[in-house]
Amino acid sequence: SYRNAVYYCLWKTEMENARLKQEGKPSISGYRLPTEDEWAYVASQPVMPSREKITGNDIRPSKKGIMNIFQLYNLSDNVAEWTSSYPKSIWRISNTNTEHLKQRIVRGGSWKTSPNINESAELDQDAKRNFIGFRIVRSVSLSGDK
Repeated sequence: SYRNAVYYCLWKTEMENARLKQEGKPSISGYRLPTEDEWAYVASQPVMPSREKITGNDIRPSKKGIMNIFQLYNLSDNVAEWTSSYPKSIWRISNTNTEHLKQRIVRGGSWKTSPNINESAELDQDAKRNFIGFRIVRSVSLSGDK
């Protein structure tokens, strides 16, 4: 579920910062799920030529399959992925019902759907499906700050 993916990001950040502290190194910014725009940008990058034969609805290890120029694999055909973004439709809702705030966007195709980076779904953040996973990101400073 989206919620479990967020908890994983918090846990990974905490574990990595504890290790860095023990080594006397500065802490890192937190891991998180990408926004829909971040996910779409990375997924839209050209793919590298592959000699690997991709067939049907095969589930592949995370570092096998179609790779893009950022060396990221399977953005369109292994599992769809949670993003941190709310559906755009919630900003048009004028009532005070907050149920729609529990929705998040899932992007990308999967072994169960069409292999397409443009696949998108709006799901409840507690939804669990065997064809939805997640990819984590971490913001870094480009200014040279540590």
